[in-house]
Amino acid sequence: MLKSWAVPKGIPEISGDRRLAVQVEDHPLEYGRFEGTIPEGEYGAGTVKIWDRGLYEPIVWGESKIGVHSKGRKKWREGTSL
Repeated sequence: MLKSWAVPKGIPEISGDRRLAVQVEDHPLEYGRFEGTIPEGEYGAGTVKIWDRGLYEPIVWGESKIGVHSKGRKKWREGTSL
């Protein structure tokens, strides 16, 4: 399974900038290859981009706060194509 989060205001461009990330349901591994747009009115509507691939190390994992160190390779950056 893949752990996934929606980041409504976009991925931070500056290291240390904090953004709200809303955890969404776990996804099957096959979903890790999908990028594109899910049309309005359909479940999960919006743009799907894979930001990085790798592992994460939980630092804090609670009901109201999750903190992780990500150990991945960036795949996409704002303003560039894949």
